[in-house]
Amino acid sequence: MPSVDCDPTTARTRLENAGIDIQPGNTEYEHWRATHEAGNVVAYEDSVVVQGRNPATLLALIRESSGGRVHVYFDGASRGNPGPAAIGWVLVNSNGIVTEGGDTIKSTTNNRAEYAALTRGLEVATAHSFEKVDIRGDSELIIKQVRGEYQTNQPTLRERRIEVRQLLESFDEYTLEHVPREANSRADKLANKALDTAGWVHSMTDENTQTETDADTDAETTDPLPESVIERAVSLTHRAQETADSNATNAYESERDELLAEHEYRSRIRTSDDTLVLYPSTWIENGDLDFELIDDTSHAVERSLGGVDTDASWEHVEELNAEIVERIRENYANHHVKNIRAFADFMSNHYLKQVTDATSAERDEFITEYYPRNVWATETQAAALEESLALLDAVTEEQSGVEWKLYCVVNERLDLRCSTLIGDGVWKNPL
Repeated sequence: MPSVDCDPTTARTRLENAGIDIQPGNTEYEHWRATHEAGNVVAYEDSVVVQGRNPATLLALIRESSGGRVHVYFDGASRGNPGPAAIGWVLVNSNGIVTEGGDTIKSTTNNRAEYAALTRGLEVATAHSFEKVDIRGDSELIIKQVRGEYQTNQPTLRERRIEVRQLLESFDEYTLEHVPREANSRADKLANKALDTAGWVHSMTDENTQTETDADTDAETTDPLPESVIERAVSLTHRAQETADSNATNAYESERDELLAEHEYRSRIRTSDDTLVLYPSTWIENGDLDFELIDDTSHAVERSLGGVDTDASWEHVEELNAEIVERIRENYANHHVKNIRAFADFMSNHYLKQVTDATSAERDEFITEYYPRNVWATETQAAALEESLALLDAVTEEQSGVEWKLYCVVNERLDLRCSTLIGDGVWKNPL
């Protein structure tokens, strides 16, 4: 319980000026007391004691305004990711530590805990009337998202970023810097101390606790990395390898790294067998993979970038996609043909799949990313894109008699065989 070096009368005046409601003391020794933001203050004869789970704002209001420049260190901790979470913050100026604290928050992910810690640190800096802040954190993702170097695609994290940017606008000057974990150890210890004090240990989970996740879902997360993210990372890596433009290569790799960073993962390519390896960022120490930090190898993900008989399988997929384009040509206007041809190129080259087998995520990627960058569409063609894609369903439903599609069977020798599905539902191998 910190005792503030301030006259009780002066402290009361400062709190009243800030709109804090002053209540009578509970005992004959208490002159008065007040509560604000999970903190409370009690005044005695010649001392003022501030306590509670979050006393930082009360301390700032009671003490004289600090002003000037301050360093804000922040860190968030989530045991389970998502799981029980806490935040820590430290404010330091030229005279030393101004204030610090740790607090538990609702069960959430590491990224949201980091944003909550940064928000709390900035709120405390505002309460102390600092005009300039230098923000320091060991989460590269959060620092670069707030600086605008990384996109913030997840809706809830985007809201957190907006909230932080609004707080920053109240300062005359601010900087944001990513620092090594050891430089942020005090904030880290405060966050973990809050969890320890609350009774959480690293191996505990609470199945009855409603968990806030970066996917805005209450469903339990079973996979360390969503399959959609893995597929996207593989696709971007393929594009980076295939393009001859170094700027395009860097753009694809940056997009992949930003996507993985949102899930606290990193990537590397194992050149011995051309495999993309995805692994948690927590396995990294001082920029290098530290094998002592690998707690569960099942959290790593591997995807081959080479495949088997790629040229042959691409030819089969392209042949089938070309046939679908021809069906569109026979029945619909030319702008629809051009759109489906572009979609066929995208699915054949990037996913080695028929257009009729595209997932909703792959369609969205085509519409929002591939189409604007790679298709020189007329206004009529662009306006009809959604309608063109809808025609694929119509073409599929209109088919009668022989129904066909690519059916690749990988045998023990990794040879590809192609079969045809005929109308009575029987698979026939023509080879």
